[in-house]
Amino acid sequence: MKGIVYLVNVGMKNDGKMASNFSQNSWVYEHGIATYALGEAATFCKELKVDIPSLMEVTQKAGQFIIDNQHDNGGWAYLYATEAGHPDVSIAGWQLQALKACSHTGIRFQGLTTCIGKGLEYLASCQDESGGYGYTNKSPGGGLDYHTLTGVGMLCNQMWGKGSRAEVRTAAKYVLERSKFDYNSEFCDLYGHYYESQAMMQRGGSEWKQYNEMFRDQLLNNQNEDGSWKIPGEGMRIRATAATYRDDNKNGQIYRTALCTLMLEVYYRFLNTGGGAAKDRHGI
Repeated sequence: MKGIVYLVNVGMKNDGKMASNFSQNSWVYEHGIATYALGEAATFCKELKVDIPSLMEVTQKAGQFIIDNQHDNGGWAYLYATEAGHPDVSIAGWQLQALKACSHTGIRFQGLTTCIGKGLEYLASCQDESGGYGYTNKSPGGGLDYHTLTGVGMLCNQMWGKGSRAEVRTAAKYVLERSKFDYNSEFCDLYGHYYESQAMMQRGGSEWKQYNEMFRDQLLNNQNEDGSWKIPGEGMRIRATAATYRDDNKNGQIYRTALCTLMLEVYYRFLNTGGGAAKDRHGI
């Protein structure tokens, strides 16, 4: 409750913009993730009849800000630039997740349907023939040979009712054939697997069973006694872009613990997608 009140206070001070430092390029992530949290909180509080003053107002302003500051090409860019800048799939993922959470609140958002259509078209422009989703275009980015953001494209389509699309099936096949997860090696991209775990859970059936077996025990066996997770990779360079979750500091520890926890939460909760048939899901 205190955390949500804190977010509401930030939003009230900044007319719905959610960040601690607006001079940093990365506040586009901060706003998207905070808006996601606000959207879920607003829905829960509405259903449970819990009144948090200004929660609905801030959620409306935060969600509308994302819509109003979509890039001309359908994605989202650093500093929420709408014409200049370089939109990327990673940024888009958080905005589309946030808007999905906001859509469950019952709040009216102007231009939401058009925004989502453009956002999914942008993601489609970044998928190559293999099924993988690139970073700013069809290329994996960062000199990598694996499309680490494939789960982003899958999940966002699933969230917005497009889970049965051929491109999602192709992406799932790509993940099953190409994705690797070994916590104590270079193949430990926690950020990429945060998305892949949700997307493959949505796929269900044998696809989810195969993916689940790849990552579940790896996470369970590498948690510290205090509940945090150890630094991944054992000193090796993680095959990922901007893998700051491996940093040996408090920020890195919190980041990787959040990602690992969210991955394991797919067994218990995930944002309702309404897209694609839900097949049998095997849990822990």
